[in-house]
Amino acid sequence: MKRHLTAFALAVSMLLIPAASAGKKKPTTMEIPPTQAEIQQSAAQGLVWANTANKTYHKPGSKNYGLSRHGKFMTEAEARAAGYTTKSAIRGK
Repeated sequence: MKRHLTAFALAVSMLLIPAASAGKKKPTTMEIPPTQAEIQQSAAQGLVWANTANKTYHKPGSKNYGLSRHGKFMTEAEARAAGYTTKSAIRGK
């Protein structure tokens, strides 16, 4: 019985170790909204905020610029080339 518990504990620990180390990878997109300073700097550079969760982008000055949890700043040309679109394009405006 003791061997079975030891084997079980070893198996569980092997499953948990990759999950713990996976969280240490550097994300390619922000996992939290950017700071106001980052938003202002990116807006001054003319970058759009690309929401990676729904593949839309927001231009500087729009109400959702830099506010989504998952996203990144890029040029509008980069956003379009990557398949991102604006909300108004989705609605047909």
